[in-house]
Amino acid sequence: MMIKYRVSDVAKDFGVTGKSVIDLLARFYETPKKSATALQEEELDLVFEYFTQQHQSDNLDSYFADADARREAKKAEKKSESAPAPVAKE
Repeated sequence: MMIKYRVSDVAKDFGVTGKSVIDLLARFYETPKKSATALQEEELDLVFEYFTQQHQSDNLDSYFADADARREAKKAEKKSESAPAPVAKE
């Protein structure tokens, strides 16, 4: 059983637009794709290969540093959202 992986899901996972994935597929396949189209294994291979090559990092340390910074920013955002609002005195 193959899991259905849609164009829009692939685009979201790679942080690109659905149109960029659709345009890539249009270069190699005749059948036009839409954002809700489930991709075949060969199409997924092409998309993964292309976008992983486009988003390569020279150093994994910078990748992990970016991930840590994003995680800390999310924690700070959640903390500020959950903090009770100060009560105004009249």
